[in-house]
Amino acid sequence: MDLVIHKPDGRVIKTKLLVRLDTPMEVQYFLNGGILQYVLRQIIKRHRQESKQS
Repeated sequence: MDLVIHKPDGRVIKTKLLVRLDTPMEVQYFLNGGILQYVLRQIIKRHRQESKQS
């Protein structure tokens, strides 16, 4: 994973990061682009399932 830092003076610093994922849930968050994206996808998925049942 790359970290990109944008400095106030316009400089850009790039560095590599080593990411540690300890749980299956953390892997899901990472694969979905973060916790917020994961939660939103779950809400949409649940809504679609409920709509099909109606």
